[in-house]
Amino acid sequence: MIMIKKGKMSKNKYILGIDPGSKSGAAAVVYVDEDGALRGEAEDLPTISKFGRSRVSPVGFNQWLQSLSFFPTEAWIEDVHAMPRDSAKGAFAFGHSVGSIEGIIAALSIPYQFVAPSKWQKSVLTRTVGKNHEFIRSFACGLFPDVDLRYKKDHNKASALLIAYYGLNRDRKND
Repeated sequence: MIMIKKGKMSKNKYILGIDPGSKSGAAAVVYVDEDGALRGEAEDLPTISKFGRSRVSPVGFNQWLQSLSFFPTEAWIEDVHAMPRDSAKGAFAFGHSVGSIEGIIAALSIPYQFVAPSKWQKSVLTRTVGKNHEFIRSFACGLFPDVDLRYKKDHNKASALLIAYYGLNRDRKND
């Protein structure tokens, strides 16, 4: 467990991090508890299938946010986009998912920002990793030992946790 020194991070901040993912995404909330311990919760984004394509379920995502025992004070969304190799249907489904995420967060009046993968990775990780999902997952396991990230498929949850961690630390860094 990581203990945070007083004055390093603000308490009562619940930072939402979103990794929209290309096929599956995840959402996480990171906060410092009353004892100064760094805590996090992460979930795969709920999805629905439409025309054979998976996309984020706006209703499911909203229900997950409403079910939290605390309300996020701000959100950070990974600034990703469809790739040229994606089909038109795949790119549309991906854009729909990102738009649904942004729309739900805005409708709930949660202040949000987008952050490029390279920016949060450079700020949070100890080395440049690019697309090394396993390093991201193992790094997040070290920061958040109470969050179940034991499977390789949990790299999206790990990214969401680290994006939220970036937002939590943003106050004390000069980016």
